[in-house]
Amino acid sequence: MSSIFTAEFFSGNRQQLASLFTGTAPIILPANGLLQSSADMTYPFRQERNFWYVTGIDEPDAILVIDKGREYIIVSEDYEHKARFEGALSFEQIAAVSGVKEVLSHKDGWAKLTTRLRKVKHVATLAPSPAYVQYYGFYTNPARAIVIEKIKSMNETIELLDLRQHFAAMRMVKKQPELEAIGQAIAITSRSLQSITKKARYLDTTESDIDNELRYQFRKK
Repeated sequence: MSSIFTAEFFSGNRQQLASLFTGTAPIILPANGLLQSSADMTYPFRQERNFWYVTGIDEPDAILVIDKGREYIIVSEDYEHKARFEGALSFEQIAAVSGVKEVLSHKDGWAKLTTRLRKVKHVATLAPSPAYVQYYGFYTNPARAIVIEKIKSMNETIELLDLRQHFAAMRMVKKQPELEAIGQAIAITSRSLQSITKKARYLDTTESDIDNELRYQFRKK
C-alpha cells in the first residue's frame, strides 16, 4: 500500500484541509499515544486515522503543525529512546513519507510552537473524545486531551476551533489512491477465500483451521 499512498497524497490532503479551514489560526494535530497492556508492555499501536490521513506517519505522540503556509512535525519526547531500542522512522524518513520537510525534536518543536501559541487567540485542532464512552463501554486514547491541556498551559485564553467537520467532508469522498487500495483489499479477500475453499471441504477441518489459513493468506498476499 505504501506505493499507493505517496507523499503527494498526504500533502494534497493537508492542502485541502487548509483550504477548507480558511482561518489564520495554527492547525495542531496530535497522533495517538501508546496504551499500556500490562507492566511495561503496550497494546499494538494504531494511529489516529485523521493524523495518518494528512501525514502517513505511524509514530506515536507525534504532532503536525500547519501555520501560515508552513508545516512541521514534532516527534515524541521519548523519540530517541524508541529509535534506539524499539525502532522508529528517522527524521529523513518521516519527511519522505509525509512530504513535511521540517521535522523537529520534541524540545525544539515545542519551543517553536510555544512562541506562536503565546501570540494567537485561536488554535484549530480535533476536539478530544470523552475519557470514557459509555455507549461502547471503552476508554479513549488520551493523546488529544493531553496536547490540548499543554496548549492551554502555554496560553490559557486560547480558544479551540474543531476540525472534525472538515475531516468528515474530506474523507467522505474517496480519492483515487483510496479507491485503488480498497480495490486491492477486495481482490486479496476474494483470492484468499478462494484458496481455502478446498480445505474447508474436509470433514476434519475446524473453524480455527479456516481462520488461521485465512489470516495466513491475507498476510501472504
